[in-house]
Amino acid sequence: MLEAKTIYNVLIYGVSILPITLGAFLLLFAIPKNQALKPYLLSRKALAIAYLAMGILNILKAVVMGDQLGEDSLPFNFKMANVSLIIASCQAYLFTYALIILIDPNFASLRWNKYQWCIISICSVGIISGLFLDLLIWQHIVFALFLAFYIYQLIYYTWLFLDKKKSYISKVDNYFSGQEIHWMKWIDLAFYSALVIGISALFMVVFNNMWFRNIFSLACCIFYFFFAIKYLEYPQLFYKLRPVIKPPKDDLYSKETDIQDNTLEQKLEVWIKEKRFLQQGITIKDLSRELNVKHRTVSFYINVHLQMNFKSWLLYLRQKEQQKKLKESSTQSDSHEIFARFEQLMITEQLYLMPDLQREDAAKMINTNTLYLSTAIRENTGLSFSDYLNCLRLDHARSLLADPIEKQKLISMIAIESGFKSLRTFNRAFKDRFGITPGKGKL
Repeated sequence: MLEAKTIYNVLIYGVSILPITLGAFLLLFAIPKNQALKPYLLSRKALAIAYLAMGILNILKAVVMGDQLGEDSLPFNFKMANVSLIIASCQAYLFTYALIILIDPNFASLRWNKYQWCIISICSVGIISGLFLDLLIWQHIVFALFLAFYIYQLIYYTWLFLDKKKSYISKVDNYFSGQEIHWMKWIDLAFYSALVIGISALFMVVFNNMWFRNIFSLACCIFYFFFAIKYLEYPQLFYKLRPVIKPPKDDLYSKETDIQDNTLEQKLEVWIKEKRFLQQGITIKDLSRELNVKHRTVSFYINVHLQMNFKSWLLYLRQKEQQKKLKESSTQSDSHEIFARFEQLMITEQLYLMPDLQREDAAKMINTNTLYLSTAIRENTGLSFSDYLNCLRLDHARSLLADPIEKQKLISMIAIESGFKSLRTFNRAFKDRFGITPGKGKL
């Protein structure tokens, strides 16, 4: 059975060779020659340096430790902790730097980058000089200070990444209308994976153990490999996200922007009325082209005047449209139900034969109000309440006039039995409906 020491001796060289190979490839090969990809190229260089630094430092560690490599003694563990702290600190900075550049290219020019490197370099020189000069007190002081700085790095870099990510999400939501934010989920995964490795490195520095070192080294190899693969695939996504990550100068949001086009509001009203917001995958750039208005003007109007980002505004319009359709569907369904109850009541009870039947009375009989009843009748028949009753009454009168026994009655009697209050009203309604007089209807 292999001992932890033997496994570690193999892994330490694996963790050295793999990052150096990947770093050299990222730095020298398969580099897209496109000025538009400058943020990606800067990030890729930072990542390549991180890989090379990781590999070279691990080789130096192996050379310096020599025959002690793989031991599990207290002096050896302290030396390992010192060297591991240098590597972990460099990696924390470089990986954070490489990832943030992808979503905020301006991050590359921040001054604090120099301060980070300065502190890391000073602490590294302090640790290395302590190891070579064998100054135990000096080693412990520098180690404690560097360890505190490394903990600060993990906390600060996490906050910094979340802050930049929040800003990035805001930009994406103010440009795209779909789920484009998920295109960059791998950056989230990469950062949190690097954070887990960084925290694991902290535990390895404080609680050094041979088996833990083996697992940590293997995890680093897997992480470095898949991280490099995602970086090589990134240019394909960059072109889609470029308007957000590196927008043209004309598209940049400005606080001084004002509504230059007085017809923008009217244009938007027409655009909304035509329901063009239902288009899938529409961007704010597409909207500005359709309205023939500058992108930044549209963005300013939506952000400042409507107090929403582009994606939220579209979502609001779509939800409002959906609610409208649901309400119309619900109203239509209720209307059918009310009319069905009313029609059933009229047919079974023949209440239309009552000359004094009022709309209020009919509404109470079917447990609704007059407004809903009138709306239901109009939507289902196109008639008013009184016109609908007259239609039923006229149909009843015509059936009486066609009956051999009933038609012997006087027309005035038939009118009254059919629910009409006067013969004159009956005669006029009958002729309007059937084109003949009730007298001819008898024949």
